[in-house]
Amino acid sequence: MNRTKARVIEAMPSQLRDVLRYCRRALDPVPIESRVIRPCSFVADPSERPRLNLILPSLSKKKAFGGVTTTRDFFFELTAAISRNLPLDVRVIVEDRYDPEDTILTDPSGVTIESLTVDGRTIGTRRRDLFLVYNWWIALNLDDVLEAQATYFSQSVLTKFYIFQEYEPNFYPFSSANIMATAAINSHTPQNIIFNTNELLEYFQALNNKCDKSYVLEPVMSPAIRPFLDSLQSTEKERIILVYGRRNIDRNCFSILEDGLKIFAKLMPANRPAEKGGWTICSAGLKHKDIPLGNGYTLKSLGKLSLEDYGALLCRSAVGVSLMASPHPSYPPLEMAHFGMRTITNNYANKDMSKRHENLLPLGRALPTELGNKLNETCRTFEENPILGAKARSYMPSFIDGGSFSCLNDVAHDMREILGK
Repeated sequence: MNRTKARVIEAMPSQLRDVLRYCRRALDPVPIESRVIRPCSFVADPSERPRLNLILPSLSKKKAFGGVTTTRDFFFELTAAISRNLPLDVRVIVEDRYDPEDTILTDPSGVTIESLTVDGRTIGTRRRDLFLVYNWWIALNLDDVLEAQATYFSQSVLTKFYIFQEYEPNFYPFSSANIMATAAINSHTPQNIIFNTNELLEYFQALNNKCDKSYVLEPVMSPAIRPFLDSLQSTEKERIILVYGRRNIDRNCFSILEDGLKIFAKLMPANRPAEKGGWTICSAGLKHKDIPLGNGYTLKSLGKLSLEDYGALLCRSAVGVSLMASPHPSYPPLEMAHFGMRTITNNYANKDMSKRHENLLPLGRALPTELGNKLNETCRTFEENPILGAKARSYMPSFIDGGSFSCLNDVAHDMREILGK
């Protein structure tokens, strides 16, 4: 791409730029590793003040799901913990263009924000710069910088910290990207990995992966939806089935979901209006067309809800469905269960969802027929006993209680030890 064309694309509104990229990939698909592997360049920064850095693909609210917001929250709790004992600068580096009108940073004051798209993929680096990375290609793209940092400042290569929220090689089965993502999580430079749930750590270890040190970050409910729990007792559950519907995300198994809902529709009596005791089926996650299910039922797409709208819907909904082909439990079924919803989900490898909450109802086999039958049974149970979900017990007390992330102090201690040298 010549320089003029690059400038024109960079000046486009982000939505138009996304459409252009989508069309280009659809017409001439380029392997993901060819698009994302772009090593960064080192530029020396003489400052001796320690600095903690976070590198993300994007800061856009439109592109942010649970993994990005968890990383943001964890990073800023880390900076606060370290700053109590060590003066610290804070920097967020983003691969996309930064738009202050569309950002997940609720309070960017005191934070330096740099865009790799703008500065030519160079990273000004101090002797005491420490990095927290978000995914496999960011980890690989940073390695040259870390090695140059060590050479320039005549020191050992500093440890990279990697927040690991999904087994990323599985996104790209039997491919070059699979091999490269596996190489990233088995880094040749020092790397400590922060695993989002113990299930993910166990899965990582079972596949003979290695890291220098591991930590476990157990999920906590988003602070934006936690206040809605206060109104849960006074909100009557309605005959709403809320499904986590992300049609374009393979691991959320949309085809199983859709076919299972059609089987459910056949098993239920012809649907009546909600005000006469009928059931409404809503899909939240990513926008798609409404889908007729038969027998008077429709899967109505709500798209990506604000956290406030999502919290209010959790209070009202009686039954949830959320599938995830991954060892990670996923946030939506945990949120649904803790809001008193009887929630149909699935196990995977070492993941057993029944160990997290009594409201979680894992399928024996995640097949459309079993999903349809289980949903039919769950809705009929609610009709007979509408307070069953409210009485169910959680096996995750820290999920609602919140507070600091479970491994925060350990990670902060280890970062402080490195930065204080």
